[in-house]
Amino acid sequence: DLIGGVIITSALFRGACGALPPWIIESVPKLYESLFQICGSVDSFCFLLRLGAIVRLQNNEGSHFGNIPAGQRLVGNTSISMKALDEFVKKSNHVISNNHENNPWRQFKVLLKAVCGGKKKATTFN
Repeated sequence: DLIGGVIITSALFRGACGALPPWIIESVPKLYESLFQICGSVDSFCFLLRLGAIVRLQNNEGSHFGNIPAGQRLVGNTSISMKALDEFVKKSNHVISNNHENNPWRQFKVLLKAVCGGKKKATTFN
């Protein structure tokens, strides 16, 4: 269960960090909300966020998965530093825990876009 959640989280990060067209990113918070509901707690969800951002393919000689080389993070060529990741997870925890009246997932999307480097202008997506 944990491994599947980490892989899904990595894929969502990868998409938000430029692998998906910008218009799809508007729907990503709904996916994270569903993932949160499955996790059952803010702490479990934030744990998945952290693991999803740092998990790497095993570094076996000559192995790869699709266009991800061995040893590379599943999130791709993003430069999410550990400091930025820590801040993202901390803020995500706060937003989700303390925002019951408003929709926390809209605010979460802002945090996600910020940690992924903001709006992607130099893509081939239209």
